[in-house]
Amino acid sequence: MENNPVSPWKANLSSGIFLGLLLVAFSLIVYFADLMFVKWVNAISYLIYIAGLFYGIRAYRHNYLGGSLTYGQGVGAAVIISLYAGVITGLYSFVLYTYIDPDLPARILDQSRQLLLEKGMPEAQVESSLRISKIFVQGWVTGLMSIVGSLMIGTVIGLILSIFLKNESGDPFAGVEDEKTGTE
Repeated sequence: MENNPVSPWKANLSSGIFLGLLLVAFSLIVYFADLMFVKWVNAISYLIYIAGLFYGIRAYRHNYLGGSLTYGQGVGAAVIISLYAGVITGLYSFVLYTYIDPDLPARILDQSRQLLLEKGMPEAQVESSLRISKIFVQGWVTGLMSIVGSLMIGTVIGLILSIFLKNESGDPFAGVEDEKTGTE
């Protein structure tokens, strides 16, 4: 593969769209299966995020950088992919909370109330907490938080993945010893 002078924004667009659509599809499955309040389901979305970023950074390295990737390029690709994915999931969240299921914020607040009361929090403190929480379950706020959250999560995951995906020499076998001679 040759080193194509393509903008990282354009090069990572398809990976970001793919990750965003994958996260929306998973969210729809969770929504229709009524698993939104099940804790372990969140772990699956993080695994999807990690796999999507791994695939995206790796594709960027091989398809646009000729197999060579610095640590900074890897982190940058992860942030760009996360931004695109965050915009898609943010739009989905806005539409879900505003148009598809406008009763969802009330159900989320009821679930939160129940959990706080089960933990033994006083009723007055629960109501105070829910007044603040009410702001964060509005469609536009949820959409905006989805974008910001995606950037934060993508940056952290990108910082870690780029350690393993960087290859500054362009040689995929750099640093691997030859078994017969014991040399690199």
